[in-house]
Amino acid sequence: MAKYRIIGNMTGNSMDAVDLVLTDFDGDIMTDICTFTRPYTKDMQKRVEDLRGKVFAKTAAQIADIPEFKSVHDDYVRQIAECINEMCKCHNIDKTTIDAIGFHGKTLDHNPPSKAKIDGTLPYTLQIGSGQMLADLTGIPVVYDFRSDPLMSGFDGAPLVPPHNAHISASEGDGIYYNGGNTSNFAIITDQTAQIGTDAGPFNEYTDNYIRQFSSESYDKDGIFGKNGKLSAKLLQKIFEYGRPFYETPLPKSGDPAYYHKEEIFKYVQDEGIKFADAVRTFEYAAAYMAVQALTLIPDSIKIPNKIILFGGGWKNPIVRRDFADLLSQKGFILPEHQDSFAQLQMRLVGEPDIRLSGFGDYMEARLFADLARYKLENKAWEIPEIINAGKKIICGRIATPKKERKKYNDCINRAAKGWQKSVVQDEVAEIRFCLPTGKWGFLSPYAAFPIKMEVDGNFYTFPSVEHYYQAMKFHATDKRFAVIASLKNPDEARLMTKLPEYKINRRKDFAKNKFAVMEQGMRAKFMQNPDAAKMLKATGDAILIKSCAKCYKCGFGEGSGQNRLGKILMKIRKELPD
Repeated sequence: MAKYRIIGNMTGNSMDAVDLVLTDFDGDIMTDICTFTRPYTKDMQKRVEDLRGKVFAKTAAQIADIPEFKSVHDDYVRQIAECINEMCKCHNIDKTTIDAIGFHGKTLDHNPPSKAKIDGTLPYTLQIGSGQMLADLTGIPVVYDFRSDPLMSGFDGAPLVPPHNAHISASEGDGIYYNGGNTSNFAIITDQTAQIGTDAGPFNEYTDNYIRQFSSESYDKDGIFGKNGKLSAKLLQKIFEYGRPFYETPLPKSGDPAYYHKEEIFKYVQDEGIKFADAVRTFEYAAAYMAVQALTLIPDSIKIPNKIILFGGGWKNPIVRRDFADLLSQKGFILPEHQDSFAQLQMRLVGEPDIRLSGFGDYMEARLFADLARYKLENKAWEIPEIINAGKKIICGRIATPKKERKKYNDCINRAAKGWQKSVVQDEVAEIRFCLPTGKWGFLSPYAAFPIKMEVDGNFYTFPSVEHYYQAMKFHATDKRFAVIASLKNPDEARLMTKLPEYKINRRKDFAKNKFAVMEQGMRAKFMQNPDAAKMLKATGDAILIKSCAKCYKCGFGEGSGQNRLGKILMKIRKELPD
């Protein structure tokens, strides 16, 4: 299994802090090396929250024209870069050992297909955060814009965490993995496979924002405010009424702060004269309440396990954990309209609720994006249940490799922002990035299965791919190793074979100085001898072809130290092809 060292970053909707975790991956086995957290200032929180109101329901072009957008965006990314650089410095981490940063960006608007279908609108999702800027500021490749791919394929793109829950279930076992962030979400894991994954409802959304607005604190640490308040049944009812369209939407679904009507709820609290402590107590009760209410919507075809693993900062509040446990056991106040469904949920649970905090919980969401980055580097589909159940596979994210810092970046807004259906992101018109022999541009890779016939030392040989030819040319045609490599089925086997001690000491002495010419000869033969490949290469038009991934940055042919030599070879051959 491939091994990776990746930094995961998450700044949630609550915008409370920059969370970082550096994780070593050996397949699905994860080991956290170090972590880092830096709270955001109230000023930064306010600037982002103000921007959220201004970008709502706007297209990428309209957002880019908002006067303060660039300054807020750039300050946001710079703070994350500063934290990454500081974490590496504090823990003596050599940046060259880090394969990538998994960067989520900041969600400011979300209109997923599940909601858009009901509203009769077009789906979109908005995350800000230039992966290229972050790569340039840290010197580390960045994998980012994970939500665009599933959404543009017709899926909600949130929550993304269920496959990560499935991976850690190898250590923590099957059960319901419940995240308590700004929005709560859960996944049911059976046999290390996610059966369903969905958002549930507001969790920290009301509590944290209310406390920030009406006190000097950022959140209710240890439930200190809530334990001094009383539940307001009428406020709980009002919360559900405002968010009813979302709360009653069938699973799976994807939430957003806009669905929870925070400002209207806060105004109601003020108009009704509800005391501060009572409002906090009710918001905390509502967090647990909506988490349980969502479980009542689980389809009958799915068994509901009694083991519940909690993660995310919101569950550290003992008041919320107690309310959650009580509501699962039919204790506490339940709105009349939910008494039957809550009772049925208790009957569907396979045993008495067994609730505990996850051992991976503190940095679960940050690690999730390290895990997602790993999958992108391996060109593997992220196993979101609704996508898998539809018989599809979607690889999430895009990759930015470090370059020289610039004044302007064109990836500050994700690809699936509002209006994506009518436009194509400029990057994707101007550039085509490729690496592995899979996906839309996989045919560009020397690993792609297009056989070539080449003359070597006066004789003709057939190779299953350009990579086979390139690796075989490290030896003279009279050397038995030449024939062995040419006969292998897998191009990666051919590459790895030449690294064996017996092979390395017998390489041709002149190969290093001729390797670029060898690759060009092989790639030219590929497109001249395979009409289908030539047609696809010609169809790339004037796009800049870039061999690009985190590992390409360090290889002799890719972007970075390789100066994109393979991309330049391909563009040269493209010009030679007949019309």
